Amino acid sequence: VALMNSRLLIRLRLFAGIGGPVFFFTAVGIVGSLRPDYSHVNQFISELGEASGHFAWAMNYLGFMMSAALIFVFVLLLRERLPRTALNLLGTALLVIFAISMFFAGVFSCDVGCPVVDRSPDQKLHDLFSIIAFPALAAGVFTCGLSLFRTASWRRFGIYSLVTAVSSLVLLVAMVESESSREGTGMYQRLYLGVLFLWFMAISVRQLIEFKDPDSSQ
Repeated sequence: VALMNSRLLIRLRLFAGIGGPVFFFTAVGIVGSLRPDYSHVNQFISELGEASGHFAWAMNYLGFMMSAALIFVFVLLLRERLPRTALNLLGTALLVIFAISMFFAGVFSCDVGCPVVDRSPDQKLHDLFSIIAFPALAAGVFTCGLSLFRTASWRRFGIYSLVTAVSSLVLLVAMVESESSREGTGMYQRLYLGVLFLWFMAISVRQLIEFKDPDSSQ
């Protein structure tokens, strides 16, 4: 019974790698649809959780915090199951930093419109955790990709990881450069998170397919 429970627990933790991204983008879609004047193309995702915003609690609790918690649980398991290399340990540590920062980005909301000046203490903290989260996510995937590329059984996934990380960096630069005009900012942000969250889902699926027993490592 204990073994079965352990196997079930590991499977649930592996599914968290799928659940985190699904929770996040479901919250973005639903909360965005409840705000007719909101633009997914030009506005930040954080604006869905802005102070006193319509259904902001759903974005903050279910979008940011719940998603981050699921990703955190998944990454801790992934850290145990990936090849034990220094790069993988560093990469998963960066992904843990991302998950923690994303969680606190939901705890502290941005002000209405997420302005760049005259920010409240809450928005300053929200911005701080966001600034930590975004590069940590891309860097974590890139670092893991370098390690996986050097492992024969993971080489193809390593290539996919590196392509994902490089593509996300291009999108991140585009997002930052568009902030002053707010033209396409939301689109670039969604594409950035989309390609990286797809990586979480892909590696989760691979682990689920190859899962054998609690002591196995891929």
